[in-house]
Amino acid sequence: MKDLKKLAEDLDILDHVEFIGKLPNEQVKSMVRSALALVAPSRWNDPLGYVVLEAASVRTCSIVSKMGGLPEAAGPHGLLFENENVKELANCMKNFLENPQEALNRGERVYHYMTQTFSTETTVDQFIEICYKIQPTLAQL
Repeated sequence: MKDLKKLAEDLDILDHVEFIGKLPNEQVKSMVRSALALVAPSRWNDPLGYVVLEAASVRTCSIVSKMGGLPEAAGPHGLLFENENVKELANCMKNFLENPQEALNRGERVYHYMTQTFSTETTVDQFIEICYKIQPTLAQL
C-alpha cells in the first residue's frame, strides 16, 4: 500500500484515491454496493473471480481484465479490457463515469446473470449432466 500511495502522490491524484485497508466483510459489501463499478485488473489466471461474484450479489457491475475466470464471472454485462492495457481500462472506467445509469443497469443485469448461472440448482444440474455422460464409461470398468 505504501508504494501505491506514493504512486498516487506522484500522479497528483492522491485527493481522488482513498486507501481504506482491510475491512470486515459486511463493510466491504456495503462499500461495493455504493460503488458505480468494481474494477478487477488481475494478473493471475484464477479459475473464478469471487470478488466479481460478490459485486454482482449486491448489483454492482464489474470492469475486469481478460484473465482467468474474471470474464466468465463478469458475464455479458461486465466491461472487459486486455490485461495490462491501461488505456482500455481507462476507457471502460470513463464509459461508466460518463454514463452512470448504464453502470447501474448493467449491475442489475449482472445480478440476474449471476443468480441464474452460478445458482446451486444450475450447478447440480450441470453435475448430473456430467455424471450421465460418464456413466457408460463407469459401467465398463
